[in-house]
Amino acid sequence: TGATEKQFGAKLISIATDPMTNQTTGKPYYPCTIEFVNANSQIVQKTAIVYGKNYDYGMEVGKEYMATAQKVEDRVYVHLSHLTFVNGATADDFDFDAEVDAPAVREKELAEFK
Repeated sequence: TGATEKQFGAKLISIATDPMTNQTTGKPYYPCTIEFVNANSQIVQKTAIVYGKNYDYGMEVGKEYMATAQKVEDRVYVHLSHLTFVNGATADDFDFDAEVDAPAVREKELAEFK
């Protein structure tokens, strides 16, 4: 599709109670406002959407959720998942450049549990 995506954590500030309908797919979505730290380390509030199926799981204002920003040509679309965001591991947490025989390491780990 030529789209670029980035995932990040965003706090749900507000969300519509009535859904809108995607004109192409006919599926419901809920406009919302999210807050996050942008690439310039500034706290910003922006508009996003929550797809109907995510909304059905239940979402709470003030909680932090996984967001995905998708760049399509010159526009950026942001949608918010129902999955809560945790500060997960990044590539910087590991030395992926180190040469490790992964199967041998795994066998050693498994042997310790026997």
